[in-house]
Amino acid sequence: MAWLTEPWRTDGARRLLEYGFEYRTCDDGLVRLHHLRTGTRLNAHNWQLFAGGDYGHLADAAQDHFHALCHLPRAEGGFDMRWWSLAPPSGAPPDAPTGKVLATADLERNSTGLLVVVPGTGSVRAGMWARGLLIHASLEQASAHGLISHALARGWSVVCFDPNRLDAGDARRTPLAGSRTREAHCASAWRQCVTDASPAARIAVVAHSAGGSWLLRCLQADATPDTHVERLRALAFSDSIHTMAAKRLDARRFALLAARGRQWRAGPGALDEPMADDRAPPGQPELGCGCPCVRAGTDDHSLTVFSSQASVLAFVDACMDDEDGGAGAADDAGSDAHWLDAPEDGGATGWTGRASCALQ
Repeated sequence: MAWLTEPWRTDGARRLLEYGFEYRTCDDGLVRLHHLRTGTRLNAHNWQLFAGGDYGHLADAAQDHFHALCHLPRAEGGFDMRWWSLAPPSGAPPDAPTGKVLATADLERNSTGLLVVVPGTGSVRAGMWARGLLIHASLEQASAHGLISHALARGWSVVCFDPNRLDAGDARRTPLAGSRTREAHCASAWRQCVTDASPAARIAVVAHSAGGSWLLRCLQADATPDTHVERLRALAFSDSIHTMAAKRLDARRFALLAARGRQWRAGPGALDEPMADDRAPPGQPELGCGCPCVRAGTDDHSLTVFSSQASVLAFVDACMDDEDGGAGAADDAGSDAHWLDAPEDGGATGWTGRASCALQ
């Protein structure tokens, strides 16, 4: 890996101004997009009127703006993060385009702790959960801002994978060596940044949606050798799509997932309310998520991380601080999470899918 001296683009805020929008800090402390000429704050109901029904260009600029903020020194309110260029795999030309990750500058020297952030599939980039939330909600709800801030306050390094960038962005859409698929990107980034580069004694992961499935790939022995398993203290899943139906983990890693993992699911119910794993076949809960499931406090898939953030961080802190290696920390993280059998009829537990953004 090698540091990139400059982020890809740092003109996100300027482009937003050209489009007629800017981010402003609201009374509740959240940073939201506003229409310049009228001063109107965009929300789930009016954004199409101001954006003309197409928010792609706005979302691109907003993501670049967030990444530019991440690059700022901590003294200026940023996270002192940089883009890392992954090394090409064996057999690839040395100048082949490769994937990138967003990481704090102390990744290679911080031995205290490491937070790994894995987004879901789509057009979101590193450190992002949903592009739409950038437009009609807030930067904080759309991104891992809160998770990164907490990790830095705890003295940990941070790395955010970028699995949705699959080509070099040129006219030929040249595939990225080692990152031709999203899962391949995560496995490569995990080996290079987590297993090889980071000296952190304790590692926590927050994986959203499809990112949970890619995390299982990272836990396999070729990416996480046995000597590194004990470094993994907390595996937090946010409405992850993964299941254990296809055998992907050996007994030791399955036990790790069961002991140190937790899944926050979208759907009706209070935050941290234990729920049955409705993705497991009837009578076979071990083929579901592989870890206890609780409610995320929202029925909006894209908001599960932000809605459950305080609970996720309490779980992560308990696991990272646990002196016995994290195996018992899941029972001490402020939740009554425990294994529940799947519904006998194999039916769902009431999940209603994506709902409108809660912000009005």
